[in-house]
Amino acid sequence: HRAIQERRALTGDEALADRGLMEMPSVRGLQVKSVLCVPFVSASGTEGALYVEHPGRPGAFGALEKEYLEVLADQAAIAVDRMVQAEQLAAELQHSKRDLEEIGR
Repeated sequence: HRAIQERRALTGDEALADRGLMEMPSVRGLQVKSVLCVPFVSASGTEGALYVEHPGRPGAFGALEKEYLEVLADQAAIAVDRMVQAEQLAAELQHSKRDLEEIGR
């Protein structure tokens, strides 16, 4: 949630040392050492984030991994927009079918 609110990528080189991250069940339960979270906002306004974690070592995610995840987040935003658009078109189609059925009666 913090990455989405702040609209920026967040990393936790030592996730167990970050109070906010330490409270997450996956971080606490799995003893995760590194996390990277990249937010996205689609053109339709849908907000989300991609989150990856590494249980083995602190500092697992550097600038290159952050860049890759940001590119993937951009692609996720596009996919979300396409999904929203497809759902809207499907709803419009159903509405049109009902209208046609009523006219045909």
